[in-house]
Amino acid sequence: MLCPHPDDEAIFCGGTIRALADAGHRVVIIAATSGDTAEGEPSPALRDLRRRELEAAGDILGAAAVHHLGFVDSGIGPVSPPGSFVRVPVEDAAAELAAILEAERVGTLVADGPEGIYGHPDHIHAHDVSARAAELAGIATRYEMTVDREHLHFVDVHVVETATEAVTETWHGHTGTYGHTTVEIDLLVDVRAHIDAKRAAFAAHASQLPEHSETMRLDAAAFTAVYGIEWFNRRGPAGPLDDLVA
Repeated sequence: MLCPHPDDEAIFCGGTIRALADAGHRVVIIAATSGDTAEGEPSPALRDLRRRELEAAGDILGAAAVHHLGFVDSGIGPVSPPGSFVRVPVEDAAAELAAILEAERVGTLVADGPEGIYGHPDHIHAHDVSARAAELAGIATRYEMTVDREHLHFVDVHVVETATEAVTETWHGHTGTYGHTTVEIDLLVDVRAHIDAKRAAFAAHASQLPEHSETMRLDAAAFTAVYGIEWFNRRGPAGPLDDLVA
């Protein structure tokens, strides 16, 4: 799966990764960026830390390999840093991603949908890059991560709501909405059986989700209510995520 930044794999797909690994699938995580932009400037120290955090989370979730495309986090300000992911042409980034997909013999690709879940520019670009890379690598089945905003309306807190507000305030192209309505979503994967692994993967990303954060202070029941379901739209024929749907 392609995640725009370290921690996206855990938040939007962590339980599914663990479920696929437990079912015998070989799961590969690829990070488009290292999540290294803080306060408008890329930080080498943050880059290295977040890469280590992703690799730790990947181990927890049962990923067979973690790859880093190494592009600079674009941030959410009105001007992205030089060399940032959104400034890389789709064709160039897709070629790099396709090379990894081919080397790893990836048969199914999971990435963001066209709306980027909550409108972050890196997430939107990740969709465009992943769709093109799938074409280059001959991958017929893609799953697009999303969230059900109607479901999330009934729970107390969700990190994507905070992220959406931050993007809306700083990135003028964002509309302030996230995810899809229930009827617009193809697959709902119940990951409650893997919620402990998902929470441990969250904790591995301590630079972004520290123990004192609102998300990590949720009790077990509340955490499960918010993060116990993962949502996807499918492009192409049925694939391994369909097998996870009851």
